[in-house]
Amino acid sequence: MKSDRAQERIVKIFREISKHPRPSGHEEKILEWLKGFARKQGWDCQQDNAGNILIRVNSEGASKTVCLQTHCDMVCEKTPEKSHDFSQDPIEVLEDGGWLRANGTTLGADDGLGMAISLFAGLAEFENKPNLELLITVDEERGMTGAQRLDENMLSAEYLINLDSDESDFIIGCAGGERAEITAKPELKDIPDGFEAAKVTVSGLKGGHSGVDIHLGRANAVVLAGELLEACSGGLGSMLASFSGGAASNAIARDAEFTLAVEDRDTLECVIETERDRIRHNFQSADPNIEIKVLEAELPEKCISSGQTGKIAKLLTSLPGGPVSYRTDMPKVVESSCNAGICSFSPSGFSLTLSQRSSNTKRLDMLNNTIENTCRRLGFECTFRGRYPGWEPAGSSDLLGKAEDAFEKVAGRPAEMEIIHAGLECGIISRKYPGIQLISMGPELKDIHSPQEKVKISSIGECFEVLNAILQKIESPVGL
Repeated sequence: MKSDRAQERIVKIFREISKHPRPSGHEEKILEWLKGFARKQGWDCQQDNAGNILIRVNSEGASKTVCLQTHCDMVCEKTPEKSHDFSQDPIEVLEDGGWLRANGTTLGADDGLGMAISLFAGLAEFENKPNLELLITVDEERGMTGAQRLDENMLSAEYLINLDSDESDFIIGCAGGERAEITAKPELKDIPDGFEAAKVTVSGLKGGHSGVDIHLGRANAVVLAGELLEACSGGLGSMLASFSGGAASNAIARDAEFTLAVEDRDTLECVIETERDRIRHNFQSADPNIEIKVLEAELPEKCISSGQTGKIAKLLTSLPGGPVSYRTDMPKVVESSCNAGICSFSPSGFSLTLSQRSSNTKRLDMLNNTIENTCRRLGFECTFRGRYPGWEPAGSSDLLGKAEDAFEKVAGRPAEMEIIHAGLECGIISRKYPGIQLISMGPELKDIHSPQEKVKISSIGECFEVLNAILQKIESPVGL
């Protein structure tokens, strides 16, 4: 099948997928659409207790079974000026200079395009097509809970091809991870006479995926807001009224803001100006469009004390952030990292969600110990949730050999193999199904988990052409 025709049909399916809201934990609408799509084709479709869907596509005379694995949820990020309800509104998919992107929101190509490719693989007619199991998991972006709860009797495939990679030829390993949820209930105080309110905003950051982009030196808006808050507390006696920043634990925070009650607004503005210059200088290359502003705000009824304000600031600036260590066997690959994903403070309390990743279990435990000790020292509660295992490279395998041969035949060059710091569901699935052989691949995506997310259109057809060649080689290796 010609890749341009396949590409056109895959994009059409992706546009249809994009009409159905699918935030993590609320995938009901896309799941109903997927079940309807399967029924229309006459495919067998089952759903486990976690909500994961398995669609079986049988091919006449096939002797092999391959699982194509994707996830149906997406990270929901938008630009500050964009009005969009991810629980109701469709994603507006635009074509722009050879790329697909969305209008002011994340595109959801992670992993909507993976779903589209797998569904088209089910529809496509080609020689030596194996039986396919299209596994579509839920809630991948919040901690891979769909894969964690996957029915262990669901799959029969010998091979699994994950379609959730962004631009490498093949992924053969990834980091594991966990979330930390940090909370506190500071006591609210009356605001002294003579104080006035000020809102400080941090915006214009690039953001990005907290695994794929964590090594690029980009700023995190939650951390920057913590640095600004720390500069405003102490001698200024500022009292915190509210704080909000970030949208997803696995996305580098692009925006944050906080409101203070201050005795001397002019001094506050001087402090912020000094900090603004420092921050812009530090990130002039990696994140050059940072905006920090002091705005008018309505004076709140109550705030927390300057001492409690300082503790929140100290927490945000003391926790590990960004890359923590690099692999000794591959010095350019991040081994462990920590990302401040979502932070909020209101009269109901304080909360901060971190995403920790590591390809080394002991390093992850050490990272968690550092986080826990920092929280305990400053008087915050800390709970760890959603640990998922990494995916250790298997070395050589029958599937990897077939994939390498198929790629070289299609692309005319040897395939590049990569181990990534981002998390994939392969590690979880391989533990549930010992002996299953896995690889991961996908089209070329950029800036995932941000409103700048885009996919190179030509890479969609190229990806399917390689996938098609792998599937044929699995079913009938002789002569291919």
